[in-house]
Amino acid sequence: PLADHICAQLRAGRRLGDICADPGLPHAATVRKWVRRDCDGVAARYAQVKAGRGRTPRFAYSRGLADEICARLRGGRTLVEICRDADMPPHTTVWRWQQSNRDGFGTRCRRARVAVSRALIDSVRYSADSGDGAA
Repeated sequence: PLADHICAQLRAGRRLGDICADPGLPHAATVRKWVRRDCDGVAARYAQVKAGRGRTPRFAYSRGLADEICARLRGGRTLVEICRDADMPPHTTVWRWQQSNRDGFGTRCRRARVAVSRALIDSVRYSADSGDGAA
């Protein structure tokens, strides 16, 4: 059943919001409602999984982690996509690091995004100029 799948994904370390973003799954608010109402006995299973996981580990800012995030941004991925990776902190944490410009991180993220935007613009211009019909 669906509840078993969600619990298995939680045990594997995924966050509820990320699991529920998968195609065909209900919104996280719906799952939380099922837990509150104990639909099909899901409350006990959910509580057991959450107790076994403990708190989601907090990620401390480090220059290495910031460098990796910037590298992935330069690779053309969005921040939300990057933060769905198991080795990355939640996007809200990274967003706070950006907003506070911790260790110049916000500036480096903006530069990474500008580099990707310029590369995309150059690619479109090249396609248009070469007449290959891609534009």
